[in-house]
Amino acid sequence: MLRGTANPLQRIQIQGYGFPFVGNSGEVWGASCGEVAVMEPGIFGSVFVSLIIVFSAFLRVSGNSEGDALNALKSNLADPNNVLQSWDATLVNPCTWFHVTCNSDNSVTRVDLGNANLSGQLVSQLGQLTNLQYL
Repeated sequence: MLRGTANPLQRIQIQGYGFPFVGNSGEVWGASCGEVAVMEPGIFGSVFVSLIIVFSAFLRVSGNSEGDALNALKSNLADPNNVLQSWDATLVNPCTWFHVTCNSDNSVTRVDLGNANLSGQLVSQLGQLTNLQYL
């Protein structure tokens, strides 16, 4: 890992591996080969970083509500043949899961669990699947 300091808006050449980032005091840590523009921290930088954190948290919560609903269903079902093993709640959306079909907006339209030998009860969270046409 490399470490160095930079003046505001100074372009510096760094080499190494990993992803570069700027520490609280304007220092540059790590990095991949290339140039990086760095700025001294200030009110703008703090506000900008805060907004990024807030928006990324919002997108993570709202972007995965359908996955959360299906994960609640999975948790409420007995799955002796492990047919729901691809249902990974950490993914951005459930469109890559087996037995789930989505529209072009990555919204769940179909959950096909016929002949899967599942048992249990449906969950109220399925109401979050606003574009669901087939279950």
